[in-house]
Amino acid sequence: MIFPDPVGMWTGSVGGGGGGGLTFTQSGVVSKSGSSTIQFTVPAAGIPAGTFVSVAWFNSNSARTLNSVSDTKGNVYSLGTELSFSGNKIGLAFCASTLHPIDPGEIITLTFSGSSNFLLASVGYATGIVTVSPSDKTAVGGGGSSSPSATTIAIAQASELVIGAVYNDALRTVTEAAGYTTAGDVTLNVYRLHTAYKFVSAIAAQTYAPTLSSNATWGEVLVTYKTV
Repeated sequence: MIFPDPVGMWTGSVGGGGGGGLTFTQSGVVSKSGSSTIQFTVPAAGIPAGTFVSVAWFNSNSARTLNSVSDTKGNVYSLGTELSFSGNKIGLAFCASTLHPIDPGEIITLTFSGSSNFLLASVGYATGIVTVSPSDKTAVGGGGSSSPSATTIAIAQASELVIGAVYNDALRTVTEAAGYTTAGDVTLNVYRLHTAYKFVSAIAAQTYAPTLSSNATWGEVLVTYKTV
């Protein structure tokens, strides 16, 4: 079964603090049970050509590998960063720059190496990101508490986009970390996938540390992306 996000629930554009022309727009979220693929249907606003696309994902079976991310327009995606923790897997994939616009109703597909009980995904796009090798620093973390956290080493340049994704296995609600804007939040069964972003304007280590409503097993990935 596929459970799409209600239209517009997590959609919006926010200018960043790292310079002119930096925006992040959340397209939406989706969940699916009992499958090796999960498909996100692009909403009415579409995804323009020449934008960076972020795809956060969760798989309840850490033995499954993300084989590919693709869309119906043939844009090229990188599998990015992932973490296996406590039998689950979480990751951040991306398309550095869409050569073709992804029109409303078209599909972004994540394909895994085998079927899993529960899959979650969150999709958004940004402007102002470099189009060649945009990933800069990464960090991962996992634990059993109400305080998920991951911290990178110092980023390479002052202006970057920072995206954090965290799952928990007990439907704990998430209080957003200071300075971040929530980009997506989706649940299925006992699992929650929560994503957030911020633009920064100084060279420093980056941390994403939201707060859960109570203790739970959690896993987190954090990636920074260079802006133009």
